[in-house]
Amino acid sequence: MLKALFCLSGSAVAVLGIFVHQMAFAADPEGHELEAIPAGVATIEEQFQVRIVAEGLRRLGYHVPAVSEANYPQAHKAVADGHAHWSANHWDPLHQPFFEAVGGERSVVRAGNLVKHSMQGYLIDRKTAEEYNITDLSQLRDPRIAALFDVDGDGKSDLTGCNVGWGCALEIKRHIAEQGLGAAISQKQGDYFTMMMDVVARYNAGKPILYYAWTPLWVSAVLVPGKDSRWLTVGGGSTEQTPSPAPGAIDTGFAVNTQMILANKRWLEQNPAAERFFSQVAIDAAEISSQNMRMRSGESSSEDIDRHVQHWIRTHEKEFNAWIEAASKTAS
Repeated sequence: MLKALFCLSGSAVAVLGIFVHQMAFAADPEGHELEAIPAGVATIEEQFQVRIVAEGLRRLGYHVPAVSEANYPQAHKAVADGHAHWSANHWDPLHQPFFEAVGGERSVVRAGNLVKHSMQGYLIDRKTAEEYNITDLSQLRDPRIAALFDVDGDGKSDLTGCNVGWGCALEIKRHIAEQGLGAAISQKQGDYFTMMMDVVARYNAGKPILYYAWTPLWVSAVLVPGKDSRWLTVGGGSTEQTPSPAPGAIDTGFAVNTQMILANKRWLEQNPAAERFFSQVAIDAAEISSQNMRMRSGESSSEDIDRHVQHWIRTHEKEFNAWIEAASKTAS
């Protein structure tokens, strides 16, 4: 064992030292291994960032069970109730209603800035936008414009929206009401990604499309804003929101979001190593979009996602190990 150890490189010895130290503190007073139970995720496209965080916790000595599926309100409640310890899928400020519904700062903590500059909004295909000079969602009040995006023949625009239970579904409903667009737009809900495949098919067939999307996500790599699609502004009724960094700094009606790690308050207080790690870990939005594209191209199995995670960690090995070391020292 000692002979093998001395054959390791300096960096490998350092990592091994961190791991041994981690295993010493990631246990309760009776020596039982501590758990860091993740809340479920709403979509498989979010597994990448969740598993990066989970791998960091494992390297800190925690046992991290597999992540199940759950919608956002369920995930928030699970963390608040202590049935789960953390979730890597809290969008601030989009998920503020879910945050408040579970007791806010009395029961949960929003830690770190896992993914910055996540934007959302409504888009239409560039061809239709230019032909009819459509720039703002309110223009769909015109029956002639609304009919362009009518898929089911009822005379109203069919907006591909969000799954029931997602924060964006509530915001879309609010926008439609505040803009007085109830007679002009129907938010179509179901499985978002199945519906988006239909949107892409309609686009490829040269038909007008109207849809909601966010970043990071593969959708904006297939229907590239500015090239294939155009963001719509949302005026008037969205004064509570701040402008998003869309092309030309337009107001998409949605605030710029930061994806944060939501943690059970009591658990986090008892786990300073996890708290320190959560405060540091960060993933570039473009890297998530790129990974999502690999999934869309067929690399979507659980094994594929794990491979993507390990590749990301190897690519960011220096900073990832620094996060682990800092968290380890905090615990000691």
